[in-house]
Amino acid sequence: MVMSEKMVTYEELRRQLHNRIEEFQASSTMEARIKRTRRMREWRRKDCAKEERKLGLKRPEKGNIISKKRSWSAATSRASGIKVHFDPNLLKQSIQKEKRRQQKNAHKWKESILKAERQHKRIEIRKDDSKAT
Repeated sequence: MVMSEKMVTYEELRRQLHNRIEEFQASSTMEARIKRTRRMREWRRKDCAKEERKLGLKRPEKGNIISKKRSWSAATSRASGIKVHFDPNLLKQSIQKEKRRQQKNAHKWKESILKAERQHKRIEIRKDDSKAT
């Protein structure tokens, strides 16, 4: 009789599994949807910016109109107290800093390759010396 209390029917197990799957899907879908929508917004914004740049290069008069709209929207948002991240000097500085960082990393990489080559040569010389003796 004790075994009958512990025994679970196939239908009960199926129901429990089904409930767990539903709970998991309900919890994960909301987070996934939020992440997906954020990514899509980001992609759309980047695509629009690329298209505007291309349009500005193809047609300078259209590019001037777009730049005036951007500057006007930036001015209104600054006036309303929203922080606008468009300062040409800061952008130039950050680009220069990134270039310097890349050059520094490239230099370090070259040095590490040279060190490895020198070490490999030293090991080869040792092997040759040990074979000779």
